[in-house]
Amino acid sequence: MIRSKGFTLTELLIVLALAVILATLAAPNFRDFVRSTRMTSEANSLVLGLNLARSEAVKRGQRVNLSSASGDEFWTTGWAMYEDTDADGTQDGGEPSIRVGEGMDPPLTLEETVSSASFISYQSSGVLSVSPLTRTFDLCESDRTGETGRQITISVTGRVSIADLGC
Repeated sequence: MIRSKGFTLTELLIVLALAVILATLAAPNFRDFVRSTRMTSEANSLVLGLNLARSEAVKRGQRVNLSSASGDEFWTTGWAMYEDTDADGTQDGGEPSIRVGEGMDPPLTLEETVSSASFISYQSSGVLSVSPLTRTFDLCESDRTGETGRQITISVTGRVSIADLGC
């Protein structure tokens, strides 16, 4: 009896059909996983910037601001961190930059909801120094209504927290 090595064409087609079925079932879940991971990453990036601004204000003994790159309440285009020695809320020529945060790719949107101020200011003690003293940002995806986004809140003491949000 001669024994052949390998697979028959029928066996290969069955395995290929099963692989296609599994890939079809897994693709939507993987896409949602990637989108959720990207949202979490962007939220953590903003929290990192806020915490860094607070710690730099304490370390330098100087007011440190974090401002939106667009100059309004929409922070999607990125942010800039700088010393604000004259406490006017804008970066003047002699005030050093500390760090710049990159913008977010669409369809992510980051908007401050409580205030329309274009900057956040930390005093040398690490507390917020611009009214309103509690600041809230909503991070959502513009093409996923009803899905979970992230809400980033800064308390009066400068502490940053993240919570889920229905966008």
